Amino acid sequence: MDSSYHVDRAALSAAVAEHDHLVFRFQTIPQRLFLDFRTSPSEGPGVFVLPPANNFKDRMATILAVRPNFPRLRRINIVPWPLRVRSLERLGVIADVRRRLGDLDGFTALKQLDATLATLDAAETAEVRRAILGEGYRTLWNAPAR
Repeated sequence: MDSSYHVDRAALSAAVAEHDHLVFRFQTIPQRLFLDFRTSPSEGPGVFVLPPANNFKDRMATILAVRPNFPRLRRINIVPWPLRVRSLERLGVIADVRRRLGDLDGFTALKQLDATLATLDAAETAEVRRAILGEGYRTLWNAPAR
């Protein structure tokens, strides 16, 4: 369940419509959702899962790795996403993305979007499971002895 965060849908919808790319930064997982709306005569838009990065230079390298035929970005448009991955669909963000990709004839990217969201959702589910089981996490208090 998501916490009570305010999401400015109008601003988010405008960002999807206007920016040439967006990187969604999730709180629950280190992977990022990279939406690249740039096109060329030989390549359409793309949707990717970016691996964790330690700094701006590393993040730029991950972007160049998935989009080697496009110029290096001068800046990164990051969307901090405090909610769960599935909330992107529930709040209509993915509908905006699908519309933009469709307008760009990005049919391959639409397929990538479905696969990418499934990958991110699975990563988040696994991370939540690890947190509940305490795998890789430290507890604030010890469980009472039985």
